Order: sequence, then C-alpha cells, then structure tokens
Amino acid sequence: RNAKYLRYDYYIEYETYRFPINQNWNQDKNLQETANALDNAFFAEKLRVSCMMLSHQALYKKATYDYGLLQPILEYVESKKLFLIPAIGAYYYAFRALTERDKKEYYEQLEQIILHYDAVFPLNELGELYLLALNYCIYWINKDSTEYRNKAFLLYKNGFEKAILLDNGLVSRIRFFNAVSSAIKINNFDWAEKFIIEFGPKLEESHRESSIHFSRARLYFEKKQYKEAQQM
Repeated sequence: RNAKYLRYDYYIEYETYRFPINQNWNQDKNLQETANALDNAFFAEKLRVSCMMLSHQALYKKATYDYGLLQPILEYVESKKLFLIPAIGAYYYAFRALTERDKKEYYEQLEQIILHYDAVFPLNELGELYLLALNYCIYWINKDSTEYRNKAFLLYKNGFEKAILLDNGLVSRIRFFNAVSSAIKINNFDWAEKFIIEFGPKLEESHRESSIHFSRARLYFEKKQYKEAQQM
C-alpha cells in the first residue's frame, strides 16, 4: 500500500486503542501496533518528500533544504528492514540511488518495486516514482550506458501503456519527445512509430502538430528515409 494507506492504518490502530468505554489497564493493549503504524506512515511520507526536495535541487541549483531527521530514518529503515514495505522501500531506494549513483543495486530494487508492485500506488504517485527512476537512468545514459538506455525505454513503454506518465489524459511535450528518443536510441523504430500514432493526439493542441511532425522527421532520419524526413 502507499503512504496514505499507512497513515489510515495508524488511525485505525489508534481508534482501536481508544474504543473500549471502560479502560482495563490490566490487559494487553495495541499500543505497539499503534506506534509501529505511526512510524511506518511517517517514514513513507518523509522519504517521499525528501525525494521531492532532492529532485527540485537537481533542477534549481539555488534551492537549499534541511533534510531534518532523514539520516537517522534511513539508518532505522535499514536496521529494521522496513524497505520491504513498498511504500517505504520505493522512496528509500530512490533516495539512495540518486545520492549514491555508483551503487546500482539501489536502482535495481527501485525498478523492481515500481514495475512489479505498481498496483500498490495511485497513478499520480507512481508517476513520481517513474520520473525518479528515469532521472537515475538519464545520469548513466549521459555516460553512454546501453544498459540504462534499455531500462529507460522500458520505463517509458510501461509508463505510457499503463497511463502512468499521462497528466489528466494528456502527454507533455517533453515526455513525448523523450519517449520517442528513447525508442530511437535502441533502434526500436516500430514502437516509436506506434507511439507517435497513439499518443500524438494526446498532446496539448497548441503543440500537437509541430511535435508530431518533428518526431516523425527524427524517426525517418534515423531510418535513413531522408525524403520523408524532409517532408515532415
């Protein structure tokens, strides 16, 4: 489940504790369960916000953030193996991957969660996780990694086919270009063509025609169909 679920889990445990009208203190209480549920909800939310802060810092270099309790939380999550809870593990591995890029095992765990536990998260939150994963892939693509070109393509393919990378049914111009580029870079021209046909109409109308023509031109150029590319 996602962080919102964990938060409601805490509320239920707390209400269960408060429910008896006549408190009998000589019997077991669910206080440990309540405390654990509160911790899990907080850890998931804290790690998610920390990843958002990290992403913003990468785009806006002047941004400076105090991550507060993050370091002891990371250590506690490790010691208690709380990364096995997908809502915690996804953001734990995302943060580790983006701050320790050479340790590819963190990305591998993130990828496993978002590709195999996608039903756990609502689409908008899953979209955030896909973008975090793509940011990691881009780092290695810029270092000419064929492996991460393939991984990025898989994320774009899965993300669009499951509507994860759409915003209110629309595809942003940048994501559209990036998806086409990702397919072209691994010579998957058929998928790029199919993607342009299927998702071109989902672009914002003001950018739709020019974006489709530009993407088709690039695709034809890479296929050495220069006449068609020039027409586009």
